[in-house]
Formats: sequence, structure tokens, C-alpha cells
Amino acid sequence: MKKYFALVARVTVMALVTSVLSNILISPSASAATQNITFDCSNSTLATLTVDPDDLLIFTGDCRAAMVDSFNNILLSKLPSEFMGPQNFQVSRSATPGTYTNAIDLFAARHTLYTIIVRANAPSTPSIGTATALSPTSASISFIAPGSNGGATIETYTATSTPGSITGRVFQSGSGSITITGLTPSTAYTFRVTASNSAGTSSASGATVSITMPSSDADNAAAALAAQKAAEAKREAEKQAARAEMTNSVKSSKVVNLEMFTKAEIYGVTAENIAAVQAEIAALPQTSRADLSQVLKIARKYEVVGKIASDQFAFVYSESLIEIGLIPQGSKYKASLTAAIKKLPQTDRSTYTSIKKAIDVEMAEIQARKDRLANLIARNASRYSK
Repeated sequence: MKKYFALVARVTVMALVTSVLSNILISPSASAATQNITFDCSNSTLATLTVDPDDLLIFTGDCRAAMVDSFNNILLSKLPSEFMGPQNFQVSRSATPGTYTNAIDLFAARHTLYTIIVRANAPSTPSIGTATALSPTSASISFIAPGSNGGATIETYTATSTPGSITGRVFQSGSGSITITGLTPSTAYTFRVTASNSAGTSSASGATVSITMPSSDADNAAAALAAQKAAEAKREAEKQAARAEMTNSVKSSKVVNLEMFTKAEIYGVTAENIAAVQAEIAALPQTSRADLSQVLKIARKYEVVGKIASDQFAFVYSESLIEIGLIPQGSKYKASLTAAIKKLPQTDRSTYTSIKKAIDVEMAEIQARKDRLANLIARNASRYSK
């Protein structure tokens, strides 16, 4: 007899497809193995739902018991006398969204067809990884896919910044990383990630460790320029303080040492010539000692002499020789005198005195040539006048 009714039920399912259709909505739950469903076999009133992670969709209860495979074939049913009133059912199915149909009430005048629709939930929360700055305005945020996709394939992951709520997105189902652009240089950020499927979006992950974006090229250039100006201002202040100290020392006949010249950025004074420089400063008239320019002239003289004595002598010009008094201002022979100095061996151009002596010798020769020429012109003039 049971085999007979099972056969009748199988045939009747096919015959009653056009009966009244009612939807029972079931959502997979990642946190609970089962949910409960109750409905009235006589009026199809829906109360609660359930899904078990099994391989088959199963209906159980006094109203009707039928086990249906994935092709909706009835494998077991009860007698029609047992179809009565509100009943409890347990619906069991692996939590995969889809639509599954089964004839619950096959007899009398009720002929109701129930369709079980398994709906997906939003995914569970993904795990956050690390945030890495890629440039002054972009960062990469790694993440791990959630333990449950909610019953539907994860389609996108979205990373969101704090502050600014700037977002980046990747279209994939598994773990990976997201690049966010449009961030502000030199700003600290944290990031959270969400996963989304066709049913919705997960809750946000925990935040990454805070990272500070690098400075932009413009910021770096501005900072470098500001640092340069600050350093220059500091050096200038130190230089002026050293020069003021030097002026006071000279004025009060105190010895000016090499360190003071270095701090005051007065060049040309070395360990080799400091004694000579000090002697010239000491020889200044008392009335000139309050004027730092007198000290600067002495130092400048030794600076030019140092260049003449070095391998830079080829780049010494007549203006420098005029500046330190080696050649008279407005001299017609400054070019020849400068050339004569450059022809000297290094030993004869190592001091101001030796250079001055060479210039005096050259001037004497020039004067002698002038005198000989003048005498020759005078004799010629006298001869033609007779």
C-alpha cells in the first residue's frame, strides 16, 4: 500500500503543476546550522524558515513528509488522511541560493504547490591585512576573503579610508589587495575592507595599522628650499656675529685668530699666512680699526696672492691685481704686467713682496723702453732740424 501511494504522489506532482503557487523564502545562515519553518497545510500561511547544510531538500511533519532530490522527484510520502492543520516542517538543503519546487498538498480540494526559494545572505566579514603606501597619493590594502560567501559568489571588495572615506575596489571573489588613489600626501590613514555579493555587503573589517603617506615632490621641494633658506639665514647670522666680534677685537687691539676669520667667512687667511695678516692688522692706525673693511682689504690681498701662487694663477686677471695695489689704478700696462706675472716660476709668485718685485722689474723695463724710444725720437728730431 505504501508503495502504491508513493507512486500516486509521484504522478500527482506532475498533474498538479498548475495549482496555486506559494513562495517560501529561505536564507542561508553562516552562524546557525538550522532554522525552523511552520506553515498551515490548509491555507499556506508562512511563519518561520530553516536551512540545514545537507545534500537534499527535505520536508518532514504530520501534514506531509516527502524527500525531494535535486530534480524534484518525490522519494517518500504519507497518506492523505494525515494532511491536517498547521504543521512544523524542517527544510534541509546545502546553503546554495536557488529555487526548488515540491507539491506539499496533493489531495482533496487544496492542491497547493509550494516553491522553496533559498536566498543568499551578504558575505561574512573579510580579514584585514596591511596597508602600504605606493606613492604620495596612493596605497595598497591587502585582505583575506571571508569564511562564508553568504551563499553567493563574492563579486567585489571595497577598501575605504579614514579620514576622507576615499574608496578603491577590486572585482574578484578571493583574497588579494586593493589600490586606493586620490589620497593626500603627508596625511595619516587607516583602511577597512568590505565584501559584496548579489545579496548585499558585509560588515567592515577591522582597521589597518595607520600609515602616513609620503610627501609629494612639490612638498619635498618646498621643504628643501625652506631648509636651505633657514641654513643660509643661520650662517649669515653666525657670520655677522663673528664679524662683529672681530671688529671689537681689532678695535681693542686684541689678536684676531684664524678661527674668527673662518666663522666670519673672510677668505684668503690660512695657517701659513695668519701671522703676516695679524701683523698688518696690528699696524693699522687706531682710527681705522673700527672699520672692518680695512681687515677685509688685508684678507683680500692674501686671497689673491694665494691664487697667484696656486695652480689657479691662469684665472687671475688684472682687475684683481689693481684691487690689491699690485698694479696702479688706470695703468696703461696692466695687461703686460699681468702677463709678466703669469710667466714667473711658482717660487717667484708665492708672496705679495715677490710679486710686487716682479711687477716693479717689469715696470722698470717698460720705462727703460719708453726712455730709449724718447731718446731716439729726440735725436732724430735734432738731426732733421739742422
